[in-house]
Amino acid sequence: MKKKLCWVAVTVLLLVSGLITYGFVNRLSFVRILSFDRYDNGNHVVNLLTWESDKKADEYQVIVYDKDQNIAFEETTDDTKINLDEVVFDLNERLMIEVIAKKKSGIQVKSDLYSTIWKEEVKKVAPVKSNRESGEVAGRKSIILTTITPGADIYYTIDGSDPALNGKLYEEAIPLKESIVLHAIAKKDGYEDSSIQSFAYEVTSTDPIVYLSPSTQEHNKGIRGSGYTNEEEVMNKITDVVEKQLKKNHVTVYRNKPTMTSKGSIYDSNKYDVDLHLAIHSNASPNSNKGRHSGVETWIYDETCIEAEKIAQKLQEAIMNIYYNRYGDRGVLYSVDIGGLGETDPNKVTNGILMELAFHDNWNDAIWMVQNIEKIGLTIADTIIDYYQ
Repeated sequence: MKKKLCWVAVTVLLLVSGLITYGFVNRLSFVRILSFDRYDNGNHVVNLLTWESDKKADEYQVIVYDKDQNIAFEETTDDTKINLDEVVFDLNERLMIEVIAKKKSGIQVKSDLYSTIWKEEVKKVAPVKSNRESGEVAGRKSIILTTITPGADIYYTIDGSDPALNGKLYEEAIPLKESIVLHAIAKKDGYEDSSIQSFAYEVTSTDPIVYLSPSTQEHNKGIRGSGYTNEEEVMNKITDVVEKQLKKNHVTVYRNKPTMTSKGSIYDSNKYDVDLHLAIHSNASPNSNKGRHSGVETWIYDETCIEAEKIAQKLQEAIMNIYYNRYGDRGVLYSVDIGGLGETDPNKVTNGILMELAFHDNWNDAIWMVQNIEKIGLTIADTIIDYYQ
């Protein structure tokens, strides 16, 4: 009997403990409205409400009350910001805003009421946005700041001071060489300054990160008798040399697998937040001109890919320095002109470059590649290393 009572007591204790733990884990302590920012984005007025809570809620209910405390607007979202475009009040009318954070368990918490005055004409600069969210950063990354208000200038600081007072004019991407807290503001004559935005970056390593994507096209055969077996095999042999040399020089390297498609390589590359995506291929002439073309060409997407173009130009020049025919320079080309190549598209990869080292259906080109695998690989690797030093 005593044992039975003991087990009952333990069971009750565990249930109570579990309920307490569940309640603690799922508890929402607060939700706090951070700002209600109204600004002109050049096309229309944006009414952006932002808030935070101690734990991520399953949903947030946003309620706007008019001056008579009647509900004028109500909407639910799972985000921590909302554009209240549909809310319109009379000039200089006061409104109150409330956010309710809710869990599926039924637990909820309300924010304090946020009071603001509605202004009919808005001449405020849109807030500054960064191309990179706050957090840990590895590699050779740069911060690009933008605002959608036309003609606005951006000022920033990295020493913790007020960018409105001490800000440096933003003119080019900011390299992340060390951990910083960046504060930024946007200004325009005749407009109210934007709200100050803050971004914190913890730099864990400055070793460049490169993704190597040798061709996986094993069906592309080389010209018979040249020793060039197929594109996949030869390009992977060259990439073996590139990878080894890069790693020896403190470059972090990731690489595709022969079983991957170009889409698979793109997906894999994006997992690693790389600084350079380099596809290494050989070329072939159209069937109507089979074997008649030769030379080296390097592809990027278009002229807006500034860093990719700098690297591509260096790679093209370096390979031409070891290529057997000085007239074989086909240059750096834009893939957008032929409909785009996925592994060069800036919307898909970072600094995407595709090298066509030579033509495997041309006798002299095929022989050159087969006999210079080590030299080609070292040239590519050393060019990348030199660029990042």
